[in-house]
Formats: sequence, C-alpha cells, structure tokens
Amino acid sequence: MSALERYQAFLSKYPITLPVNFISGIVLAWTYERKESVVPAMFVHGVFNTIAVLLTALS
Repeated sequence: MSALERYQAFLSKYPITLPVNFISGIVLAWTYERKESVVPAMFVHGVFNTIAVLLTALS
C-alpha cells in the first residue's frame, strides 16, 4: 500500500482532518512568511498538536 493509499484510507475514516490540515498549513505558511523564521511556525505547530491531543483525550 502506497503512502497516498494510506492517506486516502485515513481520510475516509476521519474526513475532518483534511480541512484542519489545510487551515493549519495556511496558518503555518503565513507565520513563516510574516516572521521570516521557522521558529514561530514550529511554536504554532506545537499549539495545534496540543489542541489535537486535548480534543482527543476529552472525546
């Protein structure tokens, strides 16, 4: 099974992840472009991951 097939299988099971990944990608790219550094984008990525873990733990 290729990586694309695995991702498609994941999306078919959890369709909400596609718009969330898209929006987080836009936010991370905007953060990188605005600050001209990858460090703030890494911080935002950590915040997104923390929110995802908390939402998963609370569900």
